[in-house]
Amino acid sequence: MAKEHVRGRNWTFDEDIALCLAWISVNKDGAVGTNQNRNVLWGKIVDKFHENSNADRREVGGVYDRWKIINKACTLWKGSLERVMVDVPSGRSASEIVIFFVDILVVIGNTSNTFVAFFEGWLVRQEHFLDELLSAQRTVDEARDEDLQDLISRVLLHYQQYYDEKSRLAQRDVFLVFSPTWFSSYERTLLWIAGYKPGLVFRIVTESVPDFSDRQRINIARLRVETRIEERALNDKLANIHESVAAPPFVDVLRRYGRARDGEIVEDIAVIESLKPALESVLVNANLLRTTMVTKLVEILSSRQAVRFLTAVAQFQLKIRSLGLERDAEKRRELSGRSGGGGSPIGSTSRW
Repeated sequence: MAKEHVRGRNWTFDEDIALCLAWISVNKDGAVGTNQNRNVLWGKIVDKFHENSNADRREVGGVYDRWKIINKACTLWKGSLERVMVDVPSGRSASEIVIFFVDILVVIGNTSNTFVAFFEGWLVRQEHFLDELLSAQRTVDEARDEDLQDLISRVLLHYQQYYDEKSRLAQRDVFLVFSPTWFSSYERTLLWIAGYKPGLVFRIVTESVPDFSDRQRINIARLRVETRIEERALNDKLANIHESVAAPPFVDVLRRYGRARDGEIVEDIAVIESLKPALESVLVNANLLRTTMVTKLVEILSSRQAVRFLTAVAQFQLKIRSLGLERDAEKRRELSGRSGGGGSPIGSTSRW
C-alpha cells in the first residue's frame, strides 16, 4: 500500500466499530487468513469496512493508519487487564477490581502513551529506512561512497533517537522501561536490561557480511571480547541490585508496581524506591554499550558492508516484531475459541 496519503476527515465512533467488525470478519475467514500479502488483506478489510459503514469511502492507507491507532489502544487495555488479573489480591469484589483496573490504566497510560506514540512512528520510519537500505544494497556496487555514508549516518541517528527517547522515559518511570507494554510477549522474552543483548549483533554481522578482511576479523574479534566483558559487568551489577535489598524476586516487584492501595504494600513501595537509582544507572550503561558497540562495528566495516549489516539488523527487528504480534494474536484466538467468543480486534497481521 502507499506509504503516504493525504489526511482525511475525522473518524466517527460508528466508523471505528465498522472497522473492528471488518477486521474480525476478514481474519475469521479461513479462505482469507493471515498468510497473505498485506495489500490484499487490507484491501479486503477496507471492502468489508465499507459494507458495514454508511460513511463516504476511505482510502486503504487511511483505514490502515486508523487501525494502528485502535490497535495501540486495545493493546494498552489488554496489557493493563492482564496486569490486574495477575496483581489483584484474592477475595476482592468486582467493583474493587474495576477501581484497581482504572488506577492501573491511569498509571500506565499517563506515562507510556507518549512513548508508545513515538515508538509507533519510529517503527514506521524503520520500515522506510529498510526500504532505503534494500534499495542501496541492490545497487551497492554502483553507488557512491558518500551516498552510502549519508544513509548509514541517518540510520544510526534513527537508532540513537530511539535510545534518547527511552532514556527520557526511564527518568520518569524506569520500571515501565523494564516491563514494556508496547512489546509483544515474544519480544519481551528476548530482552536483556530492557533491550536486545549487544552481543547479538555479532551473529547478525557474521551472517550478513561474507567478505571480511583479515584485519577486520581481528578488530571484530577484539570488539566482541570487549563487549562480553561489559555484558558480564552489567549482569553482575543487576544481580547485586537484586541481592542488595530484602525484596521479593525482581519480576514480582515489577508486577506489583503501581499497587499502593493497601497498607500491606507500603513495604514494597519502599523497596521499589530503593531500586530506582541503581536500575536507572544500569540501564544507562546498557544503552551506552549498545550504541557505542554498533558505532565501533560500523567503523570497522566498509560502507558497502555496513549497508548489508544495517539491512540485516532492521530485517531481524521487524521480523521479530511481526512474529511476536502473530503469536499474541494466535493465543488470543485460541482463548476466544475456548470461551466460545468471536475473533479479537486486538493485534495486527502486518509486518510490524
